[in-house]
Amino acid sequence: MELPGQRPVAIAIARQAHALPAPAQPLIGRRRERELLLLRLADERCRLISITGPGGAGKTRLAIDLAQTTAAQPHRFPDGVAFISLAPLRPQAELPDLLASAVAEALGLDLSGPSPPSIRLPGALRDRCLLLVLDNCEHLPGISFFINELLHLCPAITILATSRARLGLRGEVVFALDGLSVPSDSDVAASNARMQRIAERYEAVQLFVHTAQMHSADFALVAENCAAVMQICQLVGGLPLGIELAASWTPVLSCAEIVAEIEQNLDFLASDGQDVPVRQRSLRAVFDSSWEALSAAEQGCLRRLAYFCGSFTRAAAAQIATTNLSALTTLVKKSLLRRVSKGGDGLEARFALLGPLRQFAYEHLLTAEEWSQTELHHRSYYLQLLIDQGALLHGPQQQPALQAIAVELAEIRTAWQSAVNAGDTALLDRAAHPFFAFCTMSSRFSEGAALLDAAAEALHQEIGDGRQEQNSVGARAHRSTCGLVSVPARTPRAGAPAARRERRTAAPIWQPARPDRAVELPRFDRPSYWRGRAGVVVGARGHAAQRDGGRPLRYRHQRHNLEPDLLCPGALRRGRALRRAEFATRTQDQQPLGQCL
Repeated sequence: MELPGQRPVAIAIARQAHALPAPAQPLIGRRRERELLLLRLADERCRLISITGPGGAGKTRLAIDLAQTTAAQPHRFPDGVAFISLAPLRPQAELPDLLASAVAEALGLDLSGPSPPSIRLPGALRDRCLLLVLDNCEHLPGISFFINELLHLCPAITILATSRARLGLRGEVVFALDGLSVPSDSDVAASNARMQRIAERYEAVQLFVHTAQMHSADFALVAENCAAVMQICQLVGGLPLGIELAASWTPVLSCAEIVAEIEQNLDFLASDGQDVPVRQRSLRAVFDSSWEALSAAEQGCLRRLAYFCGSFTRAAAAQIATTNLSALTTLVKKSLLRRVSKGGDGLEARFALLGPLRQFAYEHLLTAEEWSQTELHHRSYYLQLLIDQGALLHGPQQQPALQAIAVELAEIRTAWQSAVNAGDTALLDRAAHPFFAFCTMSSRFSEGAALLDAAAEALHQEIGDGRQEQNSVGARAHRSTCGLVSVPARTPRAGAPAARRERRTAAPIWQPARPDRAVELPRFDRPSYWRGRAGVVVGARGHAAQRDGGRPLRYRHQRHNLEPDLLCPGALRRGRALRRAEFATRTQDQQPLGQCL
């Protein structure tokens, strides 16, 4: 039985609830997220759903689309749907009454009377089946208490909240929103014929093209700008706000120029649109608001985590950024850190910072006193990891060790270059042999030669300057880095058969970085690379490249029968390609074999 005066309130609620915001452009992508959230809203047991994510992830736009879709199906919420923006509110003592007044205004309720609005609102909504969409909850510290009381006193109310941080209430269903799907590096490196078809599948590219065409009607995704568009989407981490800000520059700059500007300065992603809130007119403004909401300890943790160039484990974060599980959990809850893999199968869970957020935090790290210490910890941790895993490459644990190094290869590259720049010859001396073994077993010849050559060049200069003697740690490190280089090919004998002449004129596997300097090669436990499934290999076991009348000696081909469990399947498959490339149609240009693959 309804009390007098309640039915007019219900009519007002139903009439006002369907007056939802109308965005200027349609929702691009988020198909999977929409389906999952609509299923949650249809479940009567889910009464509090929080859409969390970093600033600019499109939480508000998705919430409005869900509200519109739900309002068109009144059987779930017969008393309607209401959207309440909390962005204009500020934390103060009267916050509960301000929140109640905002909800009542959106529903068309009159809460005037002697009692405060926060006391009268639950009584007016006690028997109503409503969906309340509360947008931008992160800046109001008392919002959790208000929502908890409303859910407790109004059993038919369902709340959909958007926030950069979790509300921390029991029964809260958290849906973390990341950036739109972006192309991978292999997609960017695809041929022009395939690149455009691949790019059109990704939501981030679709949003960029749609926004660019709003600013410039003649914009189109073509082969000439496809790679640059995909790079833009990668640089902004798929954030819808970043994509829209970047696309707004298409009438002035080419996509390649936009890529260069984003890489140089985060402030480039800004807009002066009059209909855009001040807090969303640039990515820096979005990140500044999140940064200011952190404590000093949380800011320091986020700064140090920005030194990672990719994903990282909890153990790496503890050693390098001096963080604990509690600090990581706090950053995850505040949508500043995301878990990119759940672990399993012997692998640890991995975390990562969003691309533009990492760039923002890294700028703070550069101005802090802890940068050099963080760099030292990073270098020591990952090169020691390489050394430890490298010791397992010649035994039954070869496959797990190869996988462990491959997963951390991006960080190992950074640590390697850091050691080269710092002249850490002792660490390079210990890490050169394991890195050489990993590159040969995984057929990463070009990449291995580049990094080892950089170390060899740096150590050559150090030795040449007289800062270290030939028998010092630096000299030993230099000798260790020369394992992936060989000597020029021989001149073919006149009248030799064509097939033999072709083999003898083939380019060497590796060229020496400095042909005028010959050094002694170390004795390696394994051959330098693998050729064919039968285990026929070319090795440099126990041989030395030394000066002999102005000509360095040549490696000798050796045959080894290796145990099957010590063979890397990937290396064996690529071994056939190596064999074909080595004895195919190569000339005397002496091009490194790794560049022919």
